Amino acid sequence: MKPIDSLLEITSEVFSLPDVRSNCRKIEYIEARAVTYVMLRDILGYTLAEIGRAFNKNHATILHSYNQFPYIAKYNPAVQEKYDIILSNWVNKCHSISEKLPKKYQNRLKNLEEQNKILKLSHATLQKKIKLMVWANEEMAECKFTVDDIDKIISYKTWPRKKKIDTLLHIDCAMYCNLGLDSSLKERNEVKQKSRVIYRTIKSLDETIGKSFLQSMD
Repeated sequence: MKPIDSLLEITSEVFSLPDVRSNCRKIEYIEARAVTYVMLRDILGYTLAEIGRAFNKNHATILHSYNQFPYIAKYNPAVQEKYDIILSNWVNKCHSISEKLPKKYQNRLKNLEEQNKILKLSHATLQKKIKLMVWANEEMAECKFTVDDIDKIISYKTWPRKKKIDTLLHIDCAMYCNLGLDSSLKERNEVKQKSRVIYRTIKSLDETIGKSFLQSMD
């Protein structure tokens, strides 16, 4: 695929348009055409006449749109963002273009690549957090006990101490998760009182862990 065809395809995709070369006078078409004019002129070195032939327009129309692009981008910053996305995708698709990029575009592309790395890292971190949240919700859903079941949990002879403590902490977590911005002071105090009962019970199983939870409340 020729660089110009690749550019038109990417621009149409980024602007969500069927064909950038359309003569439609809607603003999104005007903006998309201006982007392609600037790239063809500044990066590939096309003459105004060559761009005009590609779009079936005269060179005066191309020149007017080319000169208006800085004002279009200033008025609508989203156009500049789309320009950067198109440039990055275009260079990645047509590696030969990177050799023709002026220094200012090379620097911009380098910055975009760095931003993309950061976004990927942020996305990966967010995915990990979501997985942990899903895991926590699943664990919470599996816990069928409440504060009223504390004595029952302690009495289970087949349960190891760790499972008893984990279950008690699940109950404690569930109580706090059910509180919201609309919860009353009375409701919050009730949860805190029940939480203290849970921590005292945990202390009977493991004094060190139980003490640390109780101290964190004071």
